[in-house]
Amino acid sequence: MPRNDEVDERILDEGEPVAAEKSGTAEISTAKKLENEQESRREERFLWILGVVILLDIMLLKDVENWSLPLVVLVLEMVGAVVLASRYKIRPVQEFIDKLVASLPMGKGGG
Repeated sequence: MPRNDEVDERILDEGEPVAAEKSGTAEISTAKKLENEQESRREERFLWILGVVILLDIMLLKDVENWSLPLVVLVLEMVGAVVLASRYKIRPVQEFIDKLVASLPMGKGGG
């Protein structure tokens, strides 16, 4: 029959990997939740910026007599939105950009 200190050591030795696995799983789960929360906030921030820009465009460009200025502003804002989306790591926009670049003749490595 094992002594009490041998039993205690065996229990501790056998219990540590299980506790470490549970702790590691909890850390991974918490890190995943944090990453999802950060991604969600970046997407929300991007949408708010986009919404404010659209509202400002409506207010400032409603009395313009020709369509050239709004079109130029639209092109410039699209470039800015793409840069902002890539900086905020917005996945749908990044996927769209990747597909767009891949469809261009230069994007296929042809030069």
